[in-house]
Amino acid sequence: MNKITERILNLMKDFGFTEYRLTQKANLPTGTLNKTLKAEYAWKQAEHLYKISKVFDVSMDFLVTGTKTIQDENQRVLKLQQAIIKLEKENERLKERNKILEKALKAFVTGEK
Repeated sequence: MNKITERILNLMKDFGFTEYRLTQKANLPTGTLNKTLKAEYAWKQAEHLYKISKVFDVSMDFLVTGTKTIQDENQRVLKLQQAIIKLEKENERLKERNKILEKALKAFVTGEK
C-alpha cells in the first residue's frame, strides 16, 4: 500500500467514514474509490504533480483546477516579504560599506588618516 492510500484510509478512519460515505461526500461514482485507492501509477503521477507544483510555487489545486487558492497567494506574499527583508539587509550592508569607502576616499583626497 502506498503512502497516499494509507493517508486516505487513516483519514477515513479518523472521520468515521466508510468507502460509501466518502464516495458520497466526494461526489465519486460508487466503486471508483476502491479502484482509485489501488491505482499505484496514479499515485505516482500525483507525486510527480506535487513536485512540479513546488517548482512553479503553486498548489496542486492550481495545476488541477486552474484556480489559485488562498494558500497560493499567502505563499506568494510570504516569499515576497522574505525577499524584501533580504533586500533591506543587503541595502543596509551596502550603506555601511559606502560610508567606509567615502571616509577612505576623503582621507585619500585630503591626505588624512
